[in-house]
Amino acid sequence: MAATGKRKTGVALIVLAAVLLFLPYPRPRSGPQPSPDQFWFTSQPPGAEVWWSDGQSEKKLGSTPIERSAKPEGEGQVVVRLAGYQPSQTFQASSVSSPVILERAGLLEYLRFRRPLSFLALGLLLAAAFLLKPEAGSGESRELERLTPGGRVGPYRLGEKVGEGAMAEVFVATPLAGGGKVAVKAVFEELCRDPEFVRRFQREVSICQSFDHPGLVTVREWGELDNRFWLAMDFVEGRQLGELVGQGLPAERICRLGRALCQALAVAHDAGVVHRDLKSDNIMVGEDDHPVITDFGLARADHYEKITKTASTLGTPAYMPPEQVSTPNSGPRADLYSLGVVLYEMCSGDVPFSGDPIPVIICHLNDPPPPITRADLPESLKAVVMRLLEKEPEDRYADAREVEAALAAV
Repeated sequence: MAATGKRKTGVALIVLAAVLLFLPYPRPRSGPQPSPDQFWFTSQPPGAEVWWSDGQSEKKLGSTPIERSAKPEGEGQVVVRLAGYQPSQTFQASSVSSPVILERAGLLEYLRFRRPLSFLALGLLLAAAFLLKPEAGSGESRELERLTPGGRVGPYRLGEKVGEGAMAEVFVATPLAGGGKVAVKAVFEELCRDPEFVRRFQREVSICQSFDHPGLVTVREWGELDNRFWLAMDFVEGRQLGELVGQGLPAERICRLGRALCQALAVAHDAGVVHRDLKSDNIMVGEDDHPVITDFGLARADHYEKITKTASTLGTPAYMPPEQVSTPNSGPRADLYSLGVVLYEMCSGDVPFSGDPIPVIICHLNDPPPPITRADLPESLKAVVMRLLEKEPEDRYADAREVEAALAAV
């Protein structure tokens, strides 16, 4: 049976079981209402014991339905009891003509009184559970199973989880049809419920699929799984740039890496895509010492009010341009500011501002970056970095190509 057919059949069996379980009992018999001096008691379900209590002793009157010509003598109360239901319901002993519906104590006890319908309903539920059980390798697993090593996302089998950020988790994966490793990134469901994020994500990922540049990770395909977007990208062998900076890199290497990053950014910006979270940990450096920018295609759902929740939702604070705090849809020059932080890190071994997120953001808004003190670096290189770190976007370079030209002239 096809997966869709099994699912439909399973759902139908669950509905039928629910109908059988909660099918109302027959209403009490109809007929003339009792006269004021007549004692008449019914219950749903029937069979409840009816007791007369005068406060000192109890006398069993019978089981519902009960019809007596007269009430017991004296003042007292009628107590109705049925095993598996709430212990009792008490009514003043007068002419009681309305049916009593006892409150169930629990489903299992309730089922005891529904034979044989209960057993039939349980059988239907077991059959439904069998039909709805995921088949191995069918892609019908629950989300938790999919997003663990060995699970499946689209045409990929997940391997080791290699990272998790504010927006997504990342796994190494292999195509089911065979081939080299890929990186599968699954965006968290909370972001996928944001219509603006979804719109930008779909647009930017579609554009990123058309990228053909050695400095940009290629997005192979993307899809949706259990209300979460995922995308598969080429897996880049190498080390994160942040692991390489140490106490700072030589000027020649800084300029060479910086120019390659500018070339990659220019391609993305020409296509209308802004990274918005460029940082050294999003730059992989291969054995050939060529940098590759990762994480394009994840549009940021950034809002100022989210700073108080977690600054990481705005991008990484240490690399965040001032305008991104108040302008979620910041333009290409926002990436140039982040590039300036990356170059500063390559020059000095550290970012200009570090510490708790909120103070760091305030520093980006108000404070000039500390000067680069390395004496072996050309002043022209330091000047390029400082211009990229200007607070106002219009005071920075016009675009990535202009930055590349400035680095080439160092």
